[in-house]
Amino acid sequence: MCERNFTLSAEKKTPVADWMKKQGRFAHLFKPDNEKVLVEIQEYIDRKWEELLRKEECL
Repeated sequence: MCERNFTLSAEKKTPVADWMKKQGRFAHLFKPDNEKVLVEIQEYIDRKWEELLRKEECL
């Protein structure tokens, strides 16, 4: 039984890199040596997003 309320209104996901570029504290992630880290972060976010969508379907 699901006992959660979801308010998902994002029709288009913004890539994590686009969001992080706006914040100077993530500048080190945009160095060439850290490209893999950005890919891993995006993959993690995509997995979590899919989990949320599946939970929403349960409602």
